[in-house]
Amino acid sequence: VGVRVQAQVVKLSEDPAQFMADAQKMMAMSGSPAYVKAAKNLETLWLDSRLTQNHQKSIIALSRRMVAKGYKPAMPHFEQFFSGINAAFNGTYANPAEVDNYLTVATQVVETYDTKSALKYFETARNLFENRLIYLSNFNRLFALEGTFSFRFVDAAADAAKATDPTKPVAANDGWGSVTADSTGLLSSDTAYEKKPLPTVTGALIEFKNVNLVMTTANDSVPITQTNGQLAVREGIWLGKGGKMTWEMAGTPDVYVTFGGYSFNVGLPKIMTDDAKLNYAAKLAQPVDGLFEYESKRRPKGQPSAYPRFVSYQNDAQLKGLSKNMRYKGGVSLVGLKLSSGSLSQEPSTLIISNGNKTAFKSTSRRFEFADSLITSPLASFATYLGDKDSLYHPAIRLSYNDSEGLVKVQKAERTGYQNTLF
Repeated sequence: VGVRVQAQVVKLSEDPAQFMADAQKMMAMSGSPAYVKAAKNLETLWLDSRLTQNHQKSIIALSRRMVAKGYKPAMPHFEQFFSGINAAFNGTYANPAEVDNYLTVATQVVETYDTKSALKYFETARNLFENRLIYLSNFNRLFALEGTFSFRFVDAAADAAKATDPTKPVAANDGWGSVTADSTGLLSSDTAYEKKPLPTVTGALIEFKNVNLVMTTANDSVPITQTNGQLAVREGIWLGKGGKMTWEMAGTPDVYVTFGGYSFNVGLPKIMTDDAKLNYAAKLAQPVDGLFEYESKRRPKGQPSAYPRFVSYQNDAQLKGLSKNMRYKGGVSLVGLKLSSGSLSQEPSTLIISNGNKTAFKSTSRRFEFADSLITSPLASFATYLGDKDSLYHPAIRLSYNDSEGLVKVQKAERTGYQNTLF
């Protein structure tokens, strides 16, 4: 009976003055003070000269269409819609110039989306106008500060020719996966890395220019500065281009990556992109291309951060700050502040130590670890030269080299198949 009476009462006039009276009655039916307040705020805005007649016509037409499609006063959609309109003019981050686009997209959303997805659009727009929030939960938040944003709707059918599959699997090797010994005694991975295609976003989009994305949790607050992107509202996918993230959370703000194209789920405080460039002026002769990953995770007090992470594509990086008797060419992996020689190519890196004009030893490995003047490897090949003709070689040793002392220690690596092999 209640539903039948409600259906008879919800009637919204096309006349602007009568519409506002009808809207007050409709929202009062909800019994919610917040809903009533949203209608009162809209009533005040209705008399504001910034709200044009075209705005009024669009609000009336959309509200009537929502009623026709079965949206009820007790549902949160009208409250979010009316509050979002008010926030567009009066919110902390009001953007009156975008109201026309906001209403145009809202109309298409109501026509083509289910009620859950439509509510997500109204909530997202309102949060942007009020707090510059893209996503909000009890665990994490995502802000888009500074810069500008605008609304548009992209027809999926018109964009189908350019579509990619965002669910396409990525090969198991993400750059810091499990490793085994291969026939050369070096570190190897079972699967080569496959670059992940970026998704195509359609439907209700919010486009951002020169914004600072800030991911906040109880653990961290991390910005991606000066980036551009599109937010696919229904899917909760951010498709971005450009920007910068530093290692400040790990204690080194001078280390940073710059992004090419990237995407992530805005509901999760993590990002991975294989279109990144590491800038580490103290350690790298030149910036290096590779894969970047960040995830907000709680860490025990006093423990170093395991994020951000970076691993280079190739093993052609050259390190700075080495002593004159040391030459290195290889990959670069940075996990928090832990520097090593990993690369997605899985090709071995090379370390050559000289004594005067002669080579003291040469070692190759897919994982050298660098800590001040100490270089170690859990699995490496090793060759040292005795005079002009003789040498000692082993395909699988554990290496420790202290450059400040000029001291090298080698020990046969266990469980490699070479532990019984002689030098």
